Amino acid sequence: MSDDLTQEKLAELRDLFTEKVDEVKTLPDRINDEFDKLKVLSFASYLLLTGTRDDMQEKLAELFDKLDQAVAGMFAPWLFVDYAAQWQALGAQVGGVSGRLTRVEFNMDGNWDGSAYKAYTASRTAQLAAVDALKGLCNSIHDELVAIAEDGRALYTAIVNKLGTIVAEVGVALGESAATGGGALLWVVNNMNAAIVAGVELIVEAITGFVENETKVYLATKHLENMIKNPAGLPTNSDGKSAWPTTESHEYDNQDDGWKQDGVEG
Repeated sequence: MSDDLTQEKLAELRDLFTEKVDEVKTLPDRINDEFDKLKVLSFASYLLLTGTRDDMQEKLAELFDKLDQAVAGMFAPWLFVDYAAQWQALGAQVGGVSGRLTRVEFNMDGNWDGSAYKAYTASRTAQLAAVDALKGLCNSIHDELVAIAEDGRALYTAIVNKLGTIVAEVGVALGESAATGGGALLWVVNNMNAAIVAGVELIVEAITGFVENETKVYLATKHLENMIKNPAGLPTNSDGKSAWPTTESHEYDNQDDGWKQDGVEG
């Protein structure tokens, strides 16, 4: 798993995301403040630029709507990583069972023979295959969840970076305007508008495009459901459902070998 998916890194990302959202939500009032200064300096210029101001505010409102959606899902990567860790831990425990089943004291080769040994070996082989299949299932689910978490982490990282760019570029323009009492707004407003439009469009595109990831989550969910309902390596019972392999106890007293050890003449 990537170092960026540790609980600490994801917590840092959530905090940074919250910080950038709060910063960008100050922009509408800051923009209006500068336009109010321009209104005092030159009412004609103010009227000339109000359309651009309204466009910026509309674009920011669109951004805030999308950010609200992103805020609602900001804990998703953390949850997927947490679930993945739980499945990985379960896989490790199952692996321990597999290890015990393969220990030499459970392998009776050369020390036992006859129908009871055959029944034991058949049961042990089936149980070991089932345990290995379950371990593989746990690892597959872990990998699926980590992949989804990484997609979510990448999305929020991209949003944070782009929000930072918007705040920085608009901040520079507002600073230049403030230094002139609002007069410089005439020269910086287009740069400010361009920064907002470009940044918002990229963020909206990223969040909207994340619907593709939601589809990926849905498909992964169905895949996981199928793996759980029909794990590879497990036998199916009479109704077609996967089941844990039964023992071969009904064969332990099979007299086909005439109660002799294999290879020993009676």
